[in-house]
Amino acid sequence: RERHSCIALKADDGTDAPRTRKRDRVRKALTNIFTRRKAMVPDVPAVTSLYDSGFRLSQPQDVAVQPQEIAPESTVASSNDSGSEQASLDCSSAALIESAYDKFDGELQEEERAWLTPEIASVYVTRRTAPADQLQMLSDTLEWRIRRREILATRECAACAQNPRSHDARIFGVDGDDHVVIMNCFALSQEYTSQGVTDHLACLFERAIEDYEKPSRAVDDGSSSVPGSPDDRLRWTWVIDVRGFGLRHTNPRVAIELITLLECAYPERLKKLLVVDPPSIFFPLWRAVRLFISERTKAKIEFVTWDAAASRYETLFGSDVASKLLAEGRENRGKASVVREKRWTTFYCT
Repeated sequence: RERHSCIALKADDGTDAPRTRKRDRVRKALTNIFTRRKAMVPDVPAVTSLYDSGFRLSQPQDVAVQPQEIAPESTVASSNDSGSEQASLDCSSAALIESAYDKFDGELQEEERAWLTPEIASVYVTRRTAPADQLQMLSDTLEWRIRRREILATRECAACAQNPRSHDARIFGVDGDDHVVIMNCFALSQEYTSQGVTDHLACLFERAIEDYEKPSRAVDDGSSSVPGSPDDRLRWTWVIDVRGFGLRHTNPRVAIELITLLECAYPERLKKLLVVDPPSIFFPLWRAVRLFISERTKAKIEFVTWDAAASRYETLFGSDVASKLLAEGRENRGKASVVREKRWTTFYCT
């Protein structure tokens, strides 16, 4: 059809000038199409952190992604901040809570309202500078909690209720700052679906907060209290003993769900993450998953060999917790028949 149309457009003087112009327009249009398609195939995956992408795991290169502004660590209010800074934090936290109520418009039930305290809101205020970004980050967390309302209320892992050996992630004590120390070992867990692992850890984190969270240090300005510093909140060090890691553990979906758990559901709760004794099969998964981890979380991750674990535990946690972690690790490196028959208390090292 285009060939005939080009002929039909032949100039009165018998030249092919109109045909040439038509051909140039077609060539230009095709060039633009191929240029756009090429631009949509990046040389490397365009990955942002879970926070800054709104939990979309990637963005195509031809879509302009506006990075969200992250407040530096120095802006976090401390117990030594001036009264004006505390008052400003109080006002911003109250405004953020009101915005969340307006946005969800009745979706928030008693559980979410009880959770959304000024102290909680202050974490989002200090983590983002723009109010719109603060609200988006808080909204992601609220949506996560609404979907898991029942399990967060009961703090019971359904899989472990049926089979106590389904998951291994337990509280082993507290460090010198009274922050919780958690450890799990791949050699023990029998259930490894993304939902099962996420639900178990959510129950564990909620239990840690309930059992070990201390009242925040409020500042009395003479008329009312203002939120304490987010640094006053309970945090945890998570020790991941990679002993027993195998092919069934290489599903990246589980790891990405855990990143969402740490960065969305429980922001600023992670103090440190120790990856102990990782085998060579672990690192392909790590290289893939680390693309989705924010720089803020990456800075808290440390790899430790088993030979160096004893001294590192002692330095970070003190002798009491270190001895428990070492005893657990040695036991999990014993005879396979013993490990297969091992029993433990769900959520706690007893």
